[in-house]
Amino acid sequence: MLAIVVGGAFEPTDVESLCAAACLLAATLPDGPLDLDVAGLVRSDLEAVDRLARIALAARRAGRSVRVIGATTELRELLALSGLTRAVPCAAASSPGRSIETGR
Repeated sequence: MLAIVVGGAFEPTDVESLCAAACLLAATLPDGPLDLDVAGLVRSDLEAVDRLARIALAARRAGRSVRVIGATTELRELLALSGLTRAVPCAAASSPGRSIETGR
């Protein structure tokens, strides 16, 4: 499994490179959702939800969906309260695999 790792503080400047990575992976990987590993995310807040939604939108425009792995209960609840559970769905867990990392 190949996952885009969203970790650390997840700054606004990370979104552009993560969207580009999502589009690149969408064009090169076999069909299926793109995994966003957020287990190392420092803050689960509305800014993180917004940034994840932007990455999901970029992937959707490239013809793919995303699946968030390693989400905290707080992040899952914020996605639900924001009405984004269908656009940015969460998986229970994932096995270790290759990754593209960002964040501080």
